[in-house]
Amino acid sequence: EEVTKVVVGLQVAKKVAEEKEAQVEKAGSVPSLAEAAVRAKQPFFTRLPAGVPVDSRGTMYYNREAGPIPAGNQLVFKAGINGWETIIELEMRAEEDLNKAMKDCEWWSVDIDLSLDVFKVDFVIMSSTSA
Repeated sequence: EEVTKVVVGLQVAKKVAEEKEAQVEKAGSVPSLAEAAVRAKQPFFTRLPAGVPVDSRGTMYYNREAGPIPAGNQLVFKAGINGWETIIELEMRAEEDLNKAMKDCEWWSVDIDLSLDVFKVDFVIMSSTSA
């Protein structure tokens, strides 16, 4: 009986993972999403239009050229989870290939892991000198 529960649980987890992967594929490529964000004058985007779902990992992209942060420093993603009960700071990484392909853009990204107990994420993107 325990083995059956584990097998069923693994099958459900596999199906959920496949559905999330299908959503990401349907959303489009990173370059096309970046171009759409620029056209819409949006400084950031995720692979899924609704953002990063809980119990998953996602990537958020930010265009420094579309925001107020001056060039020259490392960017930091600072997030308050569930009303700032938990605070995380993650260094962002420059998206070199995307930046070479797009003029007047300076894209950065950060991978975000959201657990099942997350109900709210507030965030700021700042220069490492502000952190």
